[in-house]
Amino acid sequence: MGFGDIGAFGSKIETPNIDSLARDGIQFTNFHVGAACSPTRTMLMTGVDNHLAGLGNMLEIIADNQFGKPGY
Repeated sequence: MGFGDIGAFGSKIETPNIDSLARDGIQFTNFHVGAACSPTRTMLMTGVDNHLAGLGNMLEIIADNQFGKPGY
């Protein structure tokens, strides 16, 4: 899904629930997703970078050199 795929931003695809949120004043105009769902969700919920929130990567795919490091 890209920025232009949402109805509120000019898409021809109908996205009524997202359009309703945008109409009520909630728009993410400068949001960047993480490499996986958990880091992205962490950024949405906390408002800070996923590393600052302490979830640098999903536990299932964390590399050996990331264990015990700050932000992971």
